[in-house]
Amino acid sequence: MSNFYDKVAGEGWLRGQDGVAAFTITEVAATLTVTTLNLIIKTKPSPPPPPGPIGLPILGHLLFIKPDFLQYVTKQSQIHGPIIKLQLGRKVYIIISSPSIAKQILKDHDAIFANRDIPVAAIKGTFGGLDIVWRSNGPELRKLRKLVISEIMSNKGLDACYEFRRREIQDMVKNIHGKIGSPINLSEQIFLTTFNVTVNMLWGGSLNGEESNLGLEFKDRFEELLRLMVEPNVSDMFPVLRPFDLQGIESKAKKNISWFYEFFESVIEQRRKLGEGPKMADSKDFLQQLLELNETGDIKTSLSIKEINAMLLNIVIGATDTTFTTMEWAMTELLQHPDKLRRVVDELDAIIGSPNIVEEFHLPRLLYLEAVVKETLRIHPPAPLLMPHMPSETIVVAGYTIPKNSNIFFNVWAIQRDTQFWEDPLQFEPERFLNVIEKRNYKGNSFDFFPFGSGRRICVGISMAEKIMILMLATLLHCFEWELPNGRKPDYSIPSAFFLFQPDYPHMSNFYDKIAGKGWLRRHDGLAAFTITEVVATLTVATVVIIYFSRLVKKLIIKPKPSPLPPPPPGPIGLPILGHLLFIKPDFLQYVTEQSKIHGPIIKLQLGRKVYIIISSPSIAKQILKDHDAIFANRDIPVAAIKGTFGGLDIVWRSNGPELHKLRKLVVSEIMSNKGLNACYEFRRREIRHMVKNIHEKIGSPINLSEQIFLTTFNVTVNMLWGGSLNGEESNLGLEFKDRFEEFLRLMVEPNVSDMFPVLRPFDLQGIESKAKRNISWFYEFFESVVEQRRKLGEGPKMADSKDFLQQLLELNQTGDVKTSLSMKEINAMLLNIVTGATDTTFTTIEWAMTELLRHPDKLRRVVEELGAIIGDQNIVEEFHLPRLLYLEAVVKETLRIHPPAPLLMPHMPSETIVVAGYTIPKNSNIFFNVWAIQRDTQFWEDPLQFEPERFLNVIEKRNYKGNSFDFFPFGSGRRICAGISMAEKIMMLVLATLLHCFEWELPNGRKPDVKEQLRFDESIMFMYEVNVCPSMSNFYDKVAVLAGDSWLRRHDGLAAFTITEVAATLTVATLLIIYFSWLVKKHIIKTKLSPPGPVGLPILGHLLFIKPDFLQYVTKQAQIHGRIIKLKLGRKVYIIISSPSIAKQILKDRDAIYANRDIPVAAIKGTFGGLDIVWRSNGPELQKLRKLVVREIMSNKGLDAYYEFRRREIRQKVKNIHGKIGSPINLSEQIFLTVLSVTISMLWGGSLNGEEAKVGLEIKDRLEEFMKLMGEPNLSDIFPMLRPFNLQGIESKAKKHLSWFYGFLESVIKQRMKLVEGPKMADNKDFLQQLLELNQGGEAKTSLSMMEIKAVLLDMVIGGTDTTFATIEWAMTELLRHPNKLRKVVKELDAIIGDQNVVEESNLPRLLYLAAVVKETLRIHPPAPLLVPHMPNETTVIAGYTIPKNSCIFFNVWAIQRDAEFWEDPLRFEPERFLKDTEKRNYTGNSFHFFPFGSGRRICVGIPLAEKITMQILATLLHCFDWELPDGRQPDVKEKLQFVLTKAEPLVVVPVARLSNLIQYQ
Repeated sequence: MSNFYDKVAGEGWLRGQDGVAAFTITEVAATLTVTTLNLIIKTKPSPPPPPGPIGLPILGHLLFIKPDFLQYVTKQSQIHGPIIKLQLGRKVYIIISSPSIAKQILKDHDAIFANRDIPVAAIKGTFGGLDIVWRSNGPELRKLRKLVISEIMSNKGLDACYEFRRREIQDMVKNIHGKIGSPINLSEQIFLTTFNVTVNMLWGGSLNGEESNLGLEFKDRFEELLRLMVEPNVSDMFPVLRPFDLQGIESKAKKNISWFYEFFESVIEQRRKLGEGPKMADSKDFLQQLLELNETGDIKTSLSIKEINAMLLNIVIGATDTTFTTMEWAMTELLQHPDKLRRVVDELDAIIGSPNIVEEFHLPRLLYLEAVVKETLRIHPPAPLLMPHMPSETIVVAGYTIPKNSNIFFNVWAIQRDTQFWEDPLQFEPERFLNVIEKRNYKGNSFDFFPFGSGRRICVGISMAEKIMILMLATLLHCFEWELPNGRKPDYSIPSAFFLFQPDYPHMSNFYDKIAGKGWLRRHDGLAAFTITEVVATLTVATVVIIYFSRLVKKLIIKPKPSPLPPPPPGPIGLPILGHLLFIKPDFLQYVTEQSKIHGPIIKLQLGRKVYIIISSPSIAKQILKDHDAIFANRDIPVAAIKGTFGGLDIVWRSNGPELHKLRKLVVSEIMSNKGLNACYEFRRREIRHMVKNIHEKIGSPINLSEQIFLTTFNVTVNMLWGGSLNGEESNLGLEFKDRFEEFLRLMVEPNVSDMFPVLRPFDLQGIESKAKRNISWFYEFFESVVEQRRKLGEGPKMADSKDFLQQLLELNQTGDVKTSLSMKEINAMLLNIVTGATDTTFTTIEWAMTELLRHPDKLRRVVEELGAIIGDQNIVEEFHLPRLLYLEAVVKETLRIHPPAPLLMPHMPSETIVVAGYTIPKNSNIFFNVWAIQRDTQFWEDPLQFEPERFLNVIEKRNYKGNSFDFFPFGSGRRICAGISMAEKIMMLVLATLLHCFEWELPNGRKPDVKEQLRFDESIMFMYEVNVCPSMSNFYDKVAVLAGDSWLRRHDGLAAFTITEVAATLTVATLLIIYFSWLVKKHIIKTKLSPPGPVGLPILGHLLFIKPDFLQYVTKQAQIHGRIIKLKLGRKVYIIISSPSIAKQILKDRDAIYANRDIPVAAIKGTFGGLDIVWRSNGPELQKLRKLVVREIMSNKGLDAYYEFRRREIRQKVKNIHGKIGSPINLSEQIFLTVLSVTISMLWGGSLNGEEAKVGLEIKDRLEEFMKLMGEPNLSDIFPMLRPFNLQGIESKAKKHLSWFYGFLESVIKQRMKLVEGPKMADNKDFLQQLLELNQGGEAKTSLSMMEIKAVLLDMVIGGTDTTFATIEWAMTELLRHPNKLRKVVKELDAIIGDQNVVEESNLPRLLYLAAVVKETLRIHPPAPLLVPHMPNETTVIAGYTIPKNSCIFFNVWAIQRDAEFWEDPLRFEPERFLKDTEKRNYTGNSFHFFPFGSGRRICVGIPLAEKITMQILATLLHCFDWELPDGRQPDVKEKLQFVLTKAEPLVVVPVARLSNLIQYQ
């Protein structure tokens, strides 16, 4: 289902590598949502709440919050004031960044704001909020805090467990001392020590030695718990959705927390047992004190066990994580500031002395170290926004209304860095705390420094945290000196060998980072907090819930009219439209079985528009498959099966009727009869013997028996089909077949929106239909080749009794009468049925049988004894033995009973509405029979989960495979019973008997085989257990239950089937289709102006969902279908694609002035100072002036000649570089790019990219690629202009940020050039920049350029001059290497014109006619801008009889025009000679509209003369100086990659070989 988004829409509209793709449907759906909300909802004024950024109705600020939440809210506070409001869904968040306002709340109104809004995960993680952190304000909280502070956190309580702290810190010193001189991960040491101290204080435990892993496990566990606690939860943002637990956070938190509480309970139990033992009066641990309060405390002081558990979890998480983080930051800052470190060490030496160790009684005297800790907490507070407070009533604070139940955050991170309260706040200065120790302490009295909070909810563990932090920090600095490896400075964000420095607030900040986009589907660098996917999903579900409850109320008030028919089968409650899509569990078999126990043996599920009936009763199954068999004998064929079976021509999916009867009769009587099976017995016999031989060679070694069984079953099947063999080299065919039909089955069973909502079938939104068609072609091509070979052999000698299946099928095709003949399509479909069914199902049953026998050695011995008695040890198993192997037959039946290969059978479909078992079964519903549950039902089977083959020995006739017994029918019953039972039975029995007769089987190391049933393969050394009940077809049932692999709300062990994303998308598309068909009807009634033709689109969206990733191929194909002028609509934008020279001439010559404008995209606005460059500038006097200046002053022959020396110098330097690598493979693409770039910037400002400066070239390349990606990235703001102010994708801000590097670089170059402007000048060697600056400084009004225009022009030249020219040279070299005869002709011309003693000069270029033809032919086949830069008409005009609307975007498909067979002979062939005949006619001037790679008219590329010179000179030099070879004789790849410019997908790697005797002339 996720294909709905990724496959249909790809990753972007004009994106690179993979081609062009449409917008993802999530983006489209979000756009529609936001657009609709903007149109129909107007925010009503509310009482004066705090100010804040503008939000959207319902969503609030979800789309606008940045990932760096701290920076974001701090910036918003600077804009809107020290108290701001953000709304996320239904929740209101107030951010306080002012000490005075914080004081009003936490001191003046503390009682009102002392509550918490407990999130869902915290409810489960704290027994409903029984801990101190999340408990509601009231007597119970006060009692708990009083108990903890007075009994545990008091000086007496802390002193009682001092020995624990002392011991663990000494162990840490010992550990570190053992690693002196070597780099260590100090962060890890600090964490483990903090954790050890904490758990020792809790229960006196130790995590040293083997137990040290417990610390890491605790770390992982509570990191996961914290992640769940802070993960953005739709149930928190939209409380109406809480009962649904849509993300499963509640259930996951409950599951995760169980580990902690089980562990705590085991520790408590041990402590209780030791309670009567001797006690250390002064060394009570926390747990002892807590248990005393539980056992002996009175009502006012007692604690429940749940409260103790919650308390332990609070202490473990808070004491460890927060304390560890602060110490890590303190060590980091001290290493960053050696002078502060020396002062700490001096203080330690003075107070403690070198012979002594740090004791807690020393700590009050370590004033400077205390100041270091406070300064660390000031700059890096562990909880930068504190825990959220919640007012119990609406209240006015600082003149603003704070609504009841809003969430109040205090931005202590910003307050403690505010220049209004702190001098030089970003500087680490512990001295600032030396004179204000009492004023700025941890008590929360000073509201410019309160890292642990203030008021009633201040952190309860401050005293313990302070002791641990200072004691450990003092010990580390007193015992050791610290150095960083290689003199490095500590980094604040990345791990190093010595420290693992984490970014600010490694855990608590998760709350803010998760809100800002690291949670569900993190977007790009600057996008909104909640992804558009999540917002759309939330709105969709909210809408569905509203509809649901509305219907429920209506149902309760308005009684429905009585129906003449009985009610439908019962089932779980579903949602309107969606049905049960959100509630189905991944383990579908267990789910429907459980539902049947609740609702009865016949239940109903609705998935979209489809009704599914699940039968779990033999008596009801009998009514359907026997009494009403004819009515239920149809199939509801899915889309993939239509394509995979020629419209359902096979037996499995064919509709009930005469054709199906004929086909089944033919197969059963002619092929599956005893005579037919006996005819190919030799094939089965031969392959099974070959299997025995293979296994015999591996005796004594572990083997993958599953693989052996599969290949043998497959070999038997294909030998019976066409007598083939897959042994030896051909054995890989079995694996390829396996992969192919697994993929085909996956498509057959993949949940398809076209099946669930039939109205969407014509659109093939997930592409399943096209993929199935493409995939199946491999099978049918293979079958056709086999059929052709068999036909050729048809006249040869035949084995009378050894006909294979294909011979018999072909005889029915060639000689059968009307009643018995088969078409070739039916034969192909039949072959696919047999390969898939016979191999996979049979293989699974044999594998399960071997598994069960190995699990039950007594049953295995009985089988072996039977085989010995019937066959003997001197004979081999033959098929005539099989009827006498009664116990083995019972083993197979018992296997099929417990592990039926198709646990729900193939779905049946009634041809009319019918009443069964007192319930109405609607016409065309899908009926599944839960044989998996029926065959395990205690009502019909004694001890059903026990493997007991004996139960079948006395009922062989009654419980067979014929479908007469409805408590055992693994192959179905009635008209649609499996046609291949007889063949499957023979193969299963023969293979199983042979394996058990020939070999004894053991599992390695005495292990027992696993029998877990899942929808995956689980490989072990000996067996690859198919741990799935039905390895292939059951995917249908489980796929229905688990749709999207890794999409937004991927479920775990018990969550919903369809993701909300998919449901939202389905509803969105369904709504669009309703609008679309309404619009289509209206269109037929009301005549409109004739627009260019094109593919059918959707209203509002247009063609966004249908554009293919390979955009060039797509528009070319559409032009072949609809004509040479087509229209595509993407959102609000109209795109016209021209693929005709004559129409191009009308636009670019006859109407050039009208079409000379540009529709400048958002990224280009920021990247060109609002469109001040040549490429995007609007048509008018300014553009004409700029083009005239550049063409006349710069691109003229005089201007180009002025900086010829720059080009000459750089090209010679690159020749020298390549010469140094002769004989070795080089990346020629990279060399060409750097050469072109070097030439370009040399001409621009005389720069050089040689030596160390060569890295600049690579950086420019990366920067250019990123900028081009932004320019070509599909932008909602461009497609839907009304969304521009919101910058939803952040492209505008990213383009602005990215361009700053270029303009900063250009400004530095300009400044240097200005300083040199007074120096000596080379009259004939002016670079571009000199000429541009002269026009800025000395030009008159008509010719002057502003600095912004100069920068924009420079950027145009760097991008256009480098990227386009590089691509052309790369393609030319590629084509010449692919066509050696053309290469030889170029080299011959170079030798004739230049000679081997001279270098290529620009004066030679006009005589190199064949090379010029090569360049033109390259530009014809591979135009650098295949659609040119889009034009835009300034008025509505009629072109070629069609109306072209004003402001539409006009693309010219020169890629298609220059490959059109109507204008070019053999257009795909590389033939430079075609340009030698009419050089003047087909030039670069844009006069010929069959060849105009650089455009035409007013907007033709301004840099053609420069590009032509550089391209010719570099190409001539490369071919004159070197011969070129491809490594290993490979052919160069010609796959294209569209990234605004059409380049090669893979770089060109070649080996240079020197041609000239010496290159001194190039030195």
